[in-house]
Amino acid sequence: QNMGYGTKLLLYAVGQCTDTPTLWILENNINAERLYRRIGFKETGRKNAITNRLDEIEFALT
Repeated sequence: QNMGYGTKLLLYAVGQCTDTPTLWILENNINAERLYRRIGFKETGRKNAITNRLDEIEFALT
């Protein structure tokens, strides 16, 4: 962690998208949320996950 690989990989993946990039994370995944927000993703939705007690958060690059 903290080597920049996740950022580079995410930027590459975003560059390959032809539509608005969106993704979902569990609300306790703080490291992923921090990375996505740093890249420019914004929270666009939230729903209660059926399989566990954590909310799922949707992010989109806007």
